[in-house]
Amino acid sequence: QLGYESTPRDAVAFGSMGVDGVHYLILKLDGKICDHSPVIQFSPMDFSSPYSLLGHTFAEYLATACGVDTEEMRKLIERERAGESVLAGFLRDHFNHERLDLDGFGSQITEYADLLPPVDP
Repeated sequence: QLGYESTPRDAVAFGSMGVDGVHYLILKLDGKICDHSPVIQFSPMDFSSPYSLLGHTFAEYLATACGVDTEEMRKLIERERAGESVLAGFLRDHFNHERLDLDGFGSQITEYADLLPPVDP
């Protein structure tokens, strides 16, 4: 089980960096994960700014990290849902976490502030 006591309750952790408790979350909207759920990086040791937005949607997050537009990623996801095994290979060949701009894109986290609890030092 990924996550910490301070991980938001309305979120599902799906990965971790393995350093300082940094992990990745999909936020639930109205209590459930949907296509429009945002993807967040949670850094529990960064008390002043523990949350960074990685994508307004999971497709946008994957598209940004893969260097493609969101529509191309959505098409790949739809092909995967239709039974084609295309997504894992594409991600293996294209996904690069360094493409995620935590300073620029991440500053938009205020849009989801009401879904994220404060982190106590």
